[in-house]
Amino acid sequence: MNDAFSSLKKFLPAPGEPEVEFDVWLKMFEAHFQAAYYEKTIEPDHKRMMLEAALGREGQRIFYAIKPAPVKTATVDAFTAAVNALTSRFTPQINVIAERDRFNKCNQLPGQSVEDFITTLRQLAVRCEFQDEDERIRDRMVTGNSCERTREKLLSEPKLNLKRAIEIAKLVETAKKEKKSIGSVASEQSVDWMSKRDKKPSNKASGSSTASGSAKKFGSTCGNCGLNHNRNGHCPAYGKECLSCGKRNHFAKCCRSTKTKKLGSVSTIQGFRQKKRDNWD
Repeated sequence: MNDAFSSLKKFLPAPGEPEVEFDVWLKMFEAHFQAAYYEKTIEPDHKRMMLEAALGREGQRIFYAIKPAPVKTATVDAFTAAVNALTSRFTPQINVIAERDRFNKCNQLPGQSVEDFITTLRQLAVRCEFQDEDERIRDRMVTGNSCERTREKLLSEPKLNLKRAIEIAKLVETAKKEKKSIGSVASEQSVDWMSKRDKKPSNKASGSSTASGSAKKFGSTCGNCGLNHNRNGHCPAYGKECLSCGKRNHFAKCCRSTKTKKLGSVSTIQGFRQKKRDNWD
């Protein structure tokens, strides 16, 4: 058999139920056949033999049991006769009411795309024998849609046909995907910003660092004058007399004498100043 048929699964390789319905499998067979013999003329007898080979072991057993007659007429050839026999054997009798019930209960699944939902509805509608198949699919798109926003937009269209319904549903679907994508990017940027923010030093730490740097640059606070200057630099309090205790080389605000701690008031200091003036006089 041609290499184009290598990917075609056997219809019924072992006893049991086929994985796919015969009419669906037959379409797959035709597609592989066209790919293998494009623009070539193949005799119906040859095509029938290829069909038999693709049926699988159990499918061949049933096919030979049916014994379709190799008819050759103006309307029916050997391949068509074989297909008719297999269709009668593997295609169950259609219950239109049951098929329509299945169609009317078909709803769009969570996460199912619009395109896939439409394909499912078309497959179910094949056996429903609707007079206007597109109209029924359009109605089911509205009632069975999982997106409330899509339903609202479909119902707002005064003259809605199937083509327009599909366009609207796909537009809403695309908008939802883009919104989700934008939200995801914004969320990532927000997390990234927060991560960077957390890595930055706080104002308190920054201020402390600045003060530390400033102190390092200009020296630590002097215990004699209360100002910042290098240890080797000139202290303003050097040689000055403390107005609190009378000792030299420090200011009253930095006085560490026991007397100052006990008194520590403006009036005491002023009294001390007055006493010194009296002594000078």
